[in-house]
Amino acid sequence: MALTGVCSEKNSISLRKAKALIKGYLQERELTQMEKKGIKIFTIYTSISISVWRFQQFLKNIPIPRYQQMVDIVDSLVQMKNSSFMKQVGLS
Repeated sequence: MALTGVCSEKNSISLRKAKALIKGYLQERELTQMEKKGIKIFTIYTSISISVWRFQQFLKNIPIPRYQQMVDIVDSLVQMKNSSFMKQVGLS
């Protein structure tokens, strides 16, 4: 479950939106403990991947200078304690 696209607002992840998305998902299927623990790291990974792609496009003179948005998302997630992230998105 990648939160980067659906739950991003400006330069961060909306934990309110992430919680709502996860809550809806859990009505269809329960997450394993490993999946729950992986949500934050995969959100960081997808943000980094998008950032790299956008940066490459920017270097090719295609006007997509929004790679910094993904860098900011990664920074905010890395600085957040895992326990805080899990609590705010409703997984603890």
